[in-house]
Amino acid sequence: MRIVGVIASVLVASIFLTGCYGGLKYPVGRIMGSYVSQPVEGQEGFHRRDFQCNWQECFDHVGDIIEDDLGATVFLADKKRYLISAMHFDRVYHSCIDTTEVYICTRPAASNVTNVEVSCGNYGLSKFAAENIYEKLKDRLNKK
Repeated sequence: MRIVGVIASVLVASIFLTGCYGGLKYPVGRIMGSYVSQPVEGQEGFHRRDFQCNWQECFDHVGDIIEDDLGATVFLADKKRYLISAMHFDRVYHSCIDTTEVYICTRPAASNVTNVEVSCGNYGLSKFAAENIYEKLKDRLNKK
């Protein structure tokens, strides 16, 4: 019985120390299996395309496309960081849950050129969102 107590103490101490160690990034989420890192350029789940428009126009169009055309929800729209965070894509893409976030960044690349980046830890959703956003954004920009 004493050995069980020692093993339990070691396990609890290990989990506590691992969870409180500042050198690990998101340790509890990694241990529990709930942490999903966002892809970066060159990885699957990251998409980038340039559009001929100023970044504010692209930013506004992308927010409208997400809500009006895709039926998702813009959770965060931060113009200072050029960032849109959206969720509730489960209404149109069934291989995700409602809280899966898709990040869209509309960065100015040059005069009247905007870089639109789409990323998500769910690679299928990332591809779906990017293709739909890019297609609909291209259509909107061609209509003006």
